[in-house]
This record gives sequence, C-alpha cells and structure tokens, in this order.
Amino acid sequence: MQSPARRLLFATACLFGLMLWASVAPVGMRARNGHDWTAVFLLCLLPGVAAVYLFVSGWRLGRRGPERFVVGLLFLLAAAWLIGAVRQDEAAHAARVQSLRNVKNIALAFQMYVADNDDIFPPAGDWCDRIEEYVKNRDVFRSPIVRGLDCAFAYNAALDGASLAQLDHPADTVVIFESDQGWNAVGGRGLLPDEPRHLGGDNYGFADGSARWLNRKKLPDGTWAKEPEVEVRWEVGVKEAAGPRAEG
Repeated sequence: MQSPARRLLFATACLFGLMLWASVAPVGMRARNGHDWTAVFLLCLLPGVAAVYLFVSGWRLGRRGPERFVVGLLFLLAAAWLIGAVRQDEAAHAARVQSLRNVKNIALAFQMYVADNDDIFPPAGDWCDRIEEYVKNRDVFRSPIVRGLDCAFAYNAALDGASLAQLDHPADTVVIFESDQGWNAVGGRGLLPDEPRHLGGDNYGFADGSARWLNRKKLPDGTWAKEPEVEVRWEVGVKEAAGPRAEG
C-alpha cells in the first residue's frame, strides 16, 4: 500500500506532466510557422522525460526517491524555461504578422485612392487623411508593438503627386514603411526606426498593393542599416542598389 508521501509525489508528477504537455501541444501545432522541428521535438521530449522521472520517484519512493524527484523537478523547470522562450518568439512572430496585415490594408487603400484619382498618388502633406476613407478601421494605421502613435508608418515622399504610369516596377516601389514619426509622416528610408521592429526586419507596402516583411542588415558598429537588404525602389523609376534578397 502506498504511503501518503508516495501518493503526494505521484499526484504532483501527474499534475506537472499534464500542465507541461498542455503547454507544449500548441507549440507543436504551430511549428510550421517557422519553428525548428528539432527544437519542438525536444520541447515535447523534455517534459515527458521529467514526467517519467516523477512517476518513478513517486511510485517507488525508496532510498534514492527524493533525489530522483529533485532531478525530475529540474527537468520540469528547464522545460518550462524553453517553452517560455518559444512562446516569446511566437508573440514576436504574431506581432509581425499583424503589422504586415495592417500594411497590406494601407497599401490596398493607396491603390483604391489612385484608381479614384486618375492614377495619381496622394500629396504627401495629408496622405493619412486622404486614404483614411478607404480603410475599414483606423486601427490599421497603428502598430501592435508601438504604443502612443496614431500612425506607425510613413509615406514614401518620392510618390508625392506621382503618376502610376511613372513607375517601371510597382511591385518593387515602396509606398509605405514602418516609422515612429506619427500621423502623415512622409520621407525616405531615413525615417525607418533605429532598430527593426519585427525579428530583425520591417514591413513594407508597395505600389501594386502587396506587402512584405524585409530583413535589415546590422552594421559593424552595432547599429542597423536604414534600408532593407533586398532590392527595392525608393525613387520613381530609379532602381536602388541593395544586397541579396532575404527570405520573408
């Protein structure tokens, strides 16, 4: 017959095991969104090993039972730390996706404005006000990770009053990009945040209505370049030199 101590340890093992498996399951389900399958496998394996350790120590509490129990708890703590790290990365990934969705909506609003105004892009001074009627919700101007800004994006000044016909490659011409300058901000790449907002990169909207996350390069002095690594166009009809295309 089991002693109260054994029953307590066994119940604790079951509880910790179930809690950790419940935490790991969503991580495994979302592995295809960029997580390494090896890391996910280890995250699933570690709680399992810990649970087995606790089961054994709780069921057969003997001379070395407490030591086994301590080892099991250490496994659990390590697993909890790893799961927390993965979930933090998932939160950053979710913010990037939400921001990209906002940029996509704004880029489409630009397209609708251009279609209604003889293929002419809006003037720079009040672009937010002019395209606001084309977005369903003003929240698309905001960023999920930057608080206090009515608009977390800037308009490419080169398109101020430009015609769509002037663009040789609309799919590569930047219309909107992330910035900390607020409502109706307008300018060039210099308005990018000092540090990338999303996992080493930023979101950009293009003249064809598309939106992409583009990586940024870190300079030798530790600062970030004020331009994406991929080849894009900031000027009307002028192709900018840039590095190799990054995975988005």
